[in-house]
Amino acid sequence: MAQYSYLKEYTAEEWRKRGMPDPFLFSRYNQFMPIKLDEIERAEAQLGFQLPSQLREFYLEIGSGYLVAPYNTIDENYHFGNSNEILPPMVVAEFYKPLGHDPCGEEPEEWLYSSDEQYVMDPDYYACMEKDCLSFFHTGGSCGFLMLRPHSSNPNAVWDDFGENIVEESFERFIWRLYYEDPAYYNDVIIACMEKQKSLLM
Repeated sequence: MAQYSYLKEYTAEEWRKRGMPDPFLFSRYNQFMPIKLDEIERAEAQLGFQLPSQLREFYLEIGSGYLVAPYNTIDENYHFGNSNEILPPMVVAEFYKPLGHDPCGEEPEEWLYSSDEQYVMDPDYYACMEKDCLSFFHTGGSCGFLMLRPHSSNPNAVWDDFGENIVEESFERFIWRLYYEDPAYYNDVIIACMEKQKSLLM
């Protein structure tokens, strides 16, 4: 494993050792909470299949949490506008859009809340998502998520907010780029994809 060792210093345990003040500023610092194997297995039991391998490895090695600051941040006034949260496994499972429709045969009309009510998804947004989308990464609000598509030919590829365009060919590379390039690099990729689609339609 040990593919994400460069993020180990941002785990909750390491922050506690350094006496990180409370409340924690999620818009300024990276922080990850540990995820136990049984949490992953509980989410997978609800889904009926295993999570994509690279997300699973990340949970076991680092956890879930916020990746908002690049490695070379030195500005004392640094503030990142997006959430950039790698969601906990059960939230990912609860917001999964399966192949086909919900058991009732309809898209949801009410807001979708996670069981702990910490996360919410707009029903219109959910209805527009491609089938087979795991919303694993929250960028902000009730319509801001990036996806994995576990039954596609590349289950570790990261997709845009509707599951239509690939942002990055692998989850591992996606995390690396957030940290070493820009925590909002995906915005430029999504805009470029939209521009390309527009030009093809003209």
